[in-house]
Amino acid sequence: MEISGVINAIQGTAQAAGAQPAVNSPQETPEQINMDLGNAVGKANDIAQLFYNTELNFRIDESTKRVIVSVVDGKSGEVIRQIPPEEMVKLIAHFDKIQALLFSKKY
Repeated sequence: MEISGVINAIQGTAQAAGAQPAVNSPQETPEQINMDLGNAVGKANDIAQLFYNTELNFRIDESTKRVIVSVVDGKSGEVIRQIPPEEMVKLIAHFDKIQALLFSKKY
């Protein structure tokens, strides 16, 4: 099954369970938002592991400060897909450096 099928199945299962999209209220603290996000990631990992023997890994890229999602095979530990792909992450980091040089106040 393709990754889009996995994502659609996870979303469908969450909706069938009564999950609603998260709406952050102004009263929520960053800790509460992080806890909600952690719970959502845990549930998505549980569903992915149960049905597809895969895991979802989330991380923040150091150079671009963007969220990277990896779909990992549960048995071999091999990365099946990364969103965005590594080439795109490198390209974004490169453009950020060029932008910094172009708009630097030194020159």
